[in-house]
Amino acid sequence: MLRSFAVLLLTLSACSRCAPGPSSPNHDPQLLSETLTTLTQRQARLNSYHLVVETREGEHTASHHFYFRGPNKFRGDVAQPRPLTLSFDGQRLYKASENAPLEAYTLKLDAPEAALFLTNTFNPFVPEGFRTPLLPSKGVEAVKVAHPKGPEAVELSVTAADALVVTYVLRHPSGDLLEKRLKSGANTSRTVVTEEKCDAALKLCVPVAQALEDDGQVIATIRVPTVELNVELPEAGFTLTPKAGEEPVVRELTRADALP
Repeated sequence: MLRSFAVLLLTLSACSRCAPGPSSPNHDPQLLSETLTTLTQRQARLNSYHLVVETREGEHTASHHFYFRGPNKFRGDVAQPRPLTLSFDGQRLYKASENAPLEAYTLKLDAPEAALFLTNTFNPFVPEGFRTPLLPSKGVEAVKVAHPKGPEAVELSVTAADALVVTYVLRHPSGDLLEKRLKSGANTSRTVVTEEKCDAALKLCVPVAQALEDDGQVIATIRVPTVELNVELPEAGFTLTPKAGEEPVVRELTRADALP
């Protein structure tokens, strides 16, 4: 996959190891509580969505569709560079690829393990700003800042065990993503929202264009030319069926297979 997807997975991995660090003198516990509540409410208003995502890094391009139906149905259809479909219908995970039989996995995981596995599997399909930021239960700090797209914003920051600082910059008070930063030593990577689509009824904005920067240099861009929020998505669309005359390969997916 493109580097942009790798950055997403890096962030997910980093946040799973996050630990409390030194408290900032500007940290506002009440602001943190209010912002986390806002993010929970914001996510609850998004019952479903369909996205078409186009990613470009240099001469390399990738495109895919992503479908979400709450609370736990996901489907990603990769068109480029190589056709692939991953789907979870609430019971089974399906994988369909060219010149291979359909694979169906039954998850033999407890609820927290299954949630972590599905997040790892489908998070690369979803651009930043559509799902609630991945944050640990402890060690998150909130600071109110000025921002040209705010005009007020909240920075939520957490330091990982390996000293990687993850910061989400969110518009205040709506919780819309404006920027995300990963800082490790002297290196800083940013995901910057460059264009948004706003929905007055849902009281939120989502990114339709983003730039991925590494130490100030744009290394990739993400565009979302199609955004359908709270769209009707039939449940049957998440259950994949084999081609005529073929039998699916059915397996059980255990903790040893799913988690590092």
